[in-house]
Amino acid sequence: MGEQGRASTQERRLGRIKALEQEQAALAARLEAITAQFEQRVDELRSLVEASRAVTGSLDLDQVVEAVLANVERLFKARDIWLLIYNEASGRLEVQGRRKAAGVSSGEFSLAPDEGAAGQVFTHRQPLFIADVATDPRFAHKERALRLGLRSMFGLPLVVGGDALGVLGVDSELFVQRGGPDPVQAELLGAFAAQAAVAIHNARQHRDEVQAQEALAALHLERAAAAQASERLKDDFISMMSHELRTPLTAIKGCARTLIRHEQTLDAETRRQFLWDIDEGAELLQRLVENLLDLQQVEAGVLHVRTEPTVVGRVAQKVVAEARRRRQDKRFVLQFPEVLPAAEADPLRLEQVLRNLIDNAAKYSPPGAEVRLAGSQRGDEVVVEVFNPGEGIAPEDQQRLFEPFSRPAGDLSAGNGAGLGLAICRRLIELQAGRIWVRSEPGQGATFGFSLPVAHRARR
Repeated sequence: MGEQGRASTQERRLGRIKALEQEQAALAARLEAITAQFEQRVDELRSLVEASRAVTGSLDLDQVVEAVLANVERLFKARDIWLLIYNEASGRLEVQGRRKAAGVSSGEFSLAPDEGAAGQVFTHRQPLFIADVATDPRFAHKERALRLGLRSMFGLPLVVGGDALGVLGVDSELFVQRGGPDPVQAELLGAFAAQAAVAIHNARQHRDEVQAQEALAALHLERAAAAQASERLKDDFISMMSHELRTPLTAIKGCARTLIRHEQTLDAETRRQFLWDIDEGAELLQRLVENLLDLQQVEAGVLHVRTEPTVVGRVAQKVVAEARRRRQDKRFVLQFPEVLPAAEADPLRLEQVLRNLIDNAAKYSPPGAEVRLAGSQRGDEVVVEVFNPGEGIAPEDQQRLFEPFSRPAGDLSAGNGAGLGLAICRRLIELQAGRIWVRSEPGQGATFGFSLPVAHRARR
């Protein structure tokens, strides 16, 4: 082989060596790129793990939402992130949180579950990318979005156990430049959205459990307080009823014993007075028992009235005549017009109401005072008012006077009743389609009044 042949062989060897070197360089560059991508993927996965830990590390809903927004901004260089959560009460997707790169921004906003691009993501449970919200017809409320600075949207459904909780929306320049998130970014963001959905679900469940526990604790406290109040009411009732029963019984027993022991020495007038006292005591006992029974029937919803056209003035005359006989230390004045339409009322229950109101007025009037009973017509109502010139009633005590066993604050006077009369009156008047009220100022007496509808049918 000559010199020329050896040179040609050498050149071929050098060429192959050069080609191998180029191939090795290309392989090295490719390996370096793969290594860089691998390291980037590892970094992204590490960041995703850190973000997931941050999101799932709390059961406070507000903290979870803030962690979701902050980590999406950090991982994907987002310029705007928002979180829509479905509210079962309103049936709408509502903004749970929103964060811009310049800071946190909040505002009230909601969508129907099938409204716009977010509704499409929520309904179909599939991600959706919109490069330009200003021109894409799928995006609702364009003007509002542009006013808020929103330019693009990558929406991801928040799904737990097949149930959609809401939508995570991201606006990132990186996505716009590439025509949407690349597969790796989409996968990472999808994985993060899944973790966020679980964290939000757990936080909402925790919130609901805490609220339920708080409500249960409040209910227990309320029941305990009600039980204590009921126990106090029972004790007060027993004490009050013992006094109310003892007062007429003492009078009856005393009068009866005196009559038995001194029958021969007492004159006729004195004996008659003792008998009147016994009768009055028995009547008080009877009325007290009747009020208790009536109250029980009303509370049980089994007390009924039978209304008919009733001449109220005639019933009032009867009740006042009885009061004058029993309460000779008071002056009872009856003021009814000559012409007053009949009221639609139950005569027996009306008599009971009038008797209770007059007795109440007499109890709280000073000796020799005038108790006035007046009747009138106001529109389609017959109105009756009973005035007593006593000490009056404070405004804060007036409404509760019509509750069972209630008396004005500070009223410790003996013999002023068990607090049943006015409660019975209110319930009886209401059963007859009427109203009852009290007007009073401290030191100026009190007026108790009620109204009944005018009877528009003839009396049979």
